[in-house]
Amino acid sequence: MSTRHTYDVLGSAMLAGLLLWSTVGVAQEPARATETSSASLDDSVRELREQIRELQAAVTEIRSEAQQYRAETTELRKELQSVRSAGISTNPPAAGPAVETPAYAASALPPATTEEGRDDQKMRHAATLDEEYQLLSGKVDE
Repeated sequence: MSTRHTYDVLGSAMLAGLLLWSTVGVAQEPARATETSSASLDDSVRELREQIRELQAAVTEIRSEAQQYRAETTELRKELQSVRSAGISTNPPAAGPAVETPAYAASALPPATTEEGRDDQKMRHAATLDEEYQLLSGKVDE
């Protein structure tokens, strides 16, 4: 039995030596790998920082465009409201803020000669403003 016990101890010692030797080899390997991966990690960090700057610039641009669209929408709402209130009452609409309007808007409409023609012109202008409002609202939502 003594020889069997000796073989067991010898086998355990060999197994422990093998594990210790492989652990030392593995521990030295990452040290070399970290030196080479450090440069690639720095490059990756630089690229990510550049992408963050680009994204921040894009977000700033989108915010300013959205603010501009909101201002245009507010102006169009005011003009539409003044046209609608002018259509209800017989008083001419108050001069609102100057709004850049497309060629198909009120300036492109022929002058009305009768009261009925003026009402029709106002309704077409209101419809045109409503279409512009919906178009700008759609752009802002995008």
